[in-house]
Amino acid sequence: MVPTSPVQAVSSEGCWRSLNEQGPFLIATFSTEGRLLSLNRTPSGASGEGLIGRSIAELFPLGDGPDTEAALRGVIETGRAARVEIPAGLSDSRMIWLELELLPIREGEVVTGALGLAIDVTETKQTALELRMTVNALHRTIEAREQLASDLHDGTLQSLYGI
Repeated sequence: MVPTSPVQAVSSEGCWRSLNEQGPFLIATFSTEGRLLSLNRTPSGASGEGLIGRSIAELFPLGDGPDTEAALRGVIETGRAARVEIPAGLSDSRMIWLELELLPIREGEVVTGALGLAIDVTETKQTALELRMTVNALHRTIEAREQLASDLHDGTLQSLYGI
């Protein structure tokens, strides 16, 4: 939306600045070559200035996560958005998970870069892992109960009935 009055312009700029500085998103722009052009902050909250100019492959090396370089290339070539979950290492050696939404930046019909919006989903992934572990433990308990019931029915109860 283009502001139609100075009050709207200040309000819109203030909202953007607030989202950019204090919002939950990491906001980045990438060139068509896959180089970082801008970053509001790193996942640890520090300035991203030292990362400007690096390729997306350098920022998120292929490891346990998806090929972010291929995802970015796909966005630039097709003009369609892409979403990936990627592991990211922090300067203090901790690992976090980011959900990265890559959106094409267009000038007319031509894609001139990509906008990246990332949010930390580490807690969500940790909660999902704990839930899966709990469900697996519950399944093992149910299987053990069923085995015990079967053993009682086939073994002990048959013997008692025979006596």
